[in-house]
Amino acid sequence: MKKQVVEVGARFGKLTVLGFAGSDSRGNQLVDVRCNCPRETLKTVRLANLTFEPYGDKNGKWRQPSRSCGCESKLANAKYWEDRAIKLGKNGKKSLRNIWIAHQKGLSFKQLAVKFKLPERLVSAACRQLLAII
Repeated sequence: MKKQVVEVGARFGKLTVLGFAGSDSRGNQLVDVRCNCPRETLKTVRLANLTFEPYGDKNGKWRQPSRSCGCESKLANAKYWEDRAIKLGKNGKKSLRNIWIAHQKGLSFKQLAVKFKLPERLVSAACRQLLAII
């Protein structure tokens, strides 16, 4: 296997290479990286995960190289649920109001999700959105 050469300080999305960390049991080169997110996460990742070209795998899923510590995925997931909460508010203000009233009575997100037959993440996003309005 040909060894890849990457300089210390090279950037891949939000990740900055800090140095080499040897190799794993399969001979893959490992590098220490720091994410440029507010948490400044330190991780050790395979160098190949940073440098490969995007491709479609055999199941049809599009594979992309690593570009963050996972913070981008968390932000995208939170935005997805916030967008769904906005649609819930536009489509049924009465149900959004009922969720908020039940939450004020002390019901947890899990209890609210069961009561209103909605995903727990949607209920928590809706309550966070209502808190921002108030």
